[in-house]
Amino acid sequence: MLKIMLSAAVALVLCGCVFFQNSYVEPAEFDLLNSVPASSNPAALPVHFGVFRNLSGADRRFLVRRSDGTISRDEYRRWLMEPELMLERCFNEQLSPAAGNDAAEAVTVSGVIYRFEFMLEPPQARFEARFKLRYKSQIREVSVDITRDITEEQPAGLAMAACVEAAADRLRQEIDSLKGVSE
Repeated sequence: MLKIMLSAAVALVLCGCVFFQNSYVEPAEFDLLNSVPASSNPAALPVHFGVFRNLSGADRRFLVRRSDGTISRDEYRRWLMEPELMLERCFNEQLSPAAGNDAAEAVTVSGVIYRFEFMLEPPQARFEARFKLRYKSQIREVSVDITRDITEEQPAGLAMAACVEAAADRLRQEIDSLKGVSE
């Protein structure tokens, strides 16, 4: 009798394990650096990077804004690292400091990220930030607010990469305009 009860208990436990499994879904991770090609058009001056602050509310999880203004975090899609760190890596690749790394001739780029999110209606990636460029005794501020459509050909991660690439192009234009500026 004890064997029968023990066997029934083991069978119930095994059935519970088989039928009531929680299926774990591994989150997909995205890296902007893999989506933004290294630039063949570096900045005209060497570039050093200062602090990038992230005030967007985004962390490693995708931040999604709905049409009613509510925001949620996507638990199944996330970035490889925090947006401010990825941004610095991408800008370093895109702006690739010019030959010669003379600190006196370097432009220091720092910035604040205000939006690093995806919108559902219409489906878009949005990147908004303000950057400071310091060169000699000059300080320039550059603001960007860039959106890119999310499509089958350009899914969310690639759309955000396109936003960051456009921001890097804008910074490159400003850095290039500083070349030849005296104190």
